[in-house]
Amino acid sequence: MPTKTFWLEKTNRIRRWLRRYNYGDNEPCADHDAMVFLDDVEGEENVTGDRWDHADIRWPKVCPNCHREFGSDGYWQLFCNTIYRRSDTGDFVTLRDVPDGATWDATWMHDCKELCGTDGRCIVCKLPGGHHWMIDSRASNCTRQDDKIHKCWCRHGTPEKCDLTVDKNGDTCSAGAGSIVVPGWHGFLRAGRLESC
Repeated sequence: MPTKTFWLEKTNRIRRWLRRYNYGDNEPCADHDAMVFLDDVEGEENVTGDRWDHADIRWPKVCPNCHREFGSDGYWQLFCNTIYRRSDTGDFVTLRDVPDGATWDATWMHDCKELCGTDGRCIVCKLPGGHHWMIDSRASNCTRQDDKIHKCWCRHGTPEKCDLTVDKNGDTCSAGAGSIVVPGWHGFLRAGRLESC
């Protein structure tokens, strides 16, 4: 069964969490990390950092993985994500919780021209299995590694209209036939649908 794609429209709102974490060889578990939802507010995503009063009682106290308490050391983080509106349902989501088929413009990548299409945008699609595919990026089996102009996948259509097709029709290399392979899924993006091989 194909997965229909849908567009994510960026809003001027962010979702915020209070996050505690530690990492290193001396930690009680490999993923000593916890987040507590704080709120949704107007703002920009780049406010993430140690920017919240440590005396706030809402900070996570216990790691959900090893059930040990966080000490006063380690990292304190106001963790923020941009909120997007789904074109198909109107629901509001962050990139942390979008389902398969979501497509969006990774605006923070616009300065890296080799990861953008001819329209200057860096379009990403969430594939079945949870992988994020940067459509305008380089394929692992690219046969023109030194050529920064060609595209391993050529996209056609308009992401906002959910009619994207990705193939080898354009200035491309000879890697593959336009499909994408990630662990657990192999398929094509045709006319706004993710189709398994």
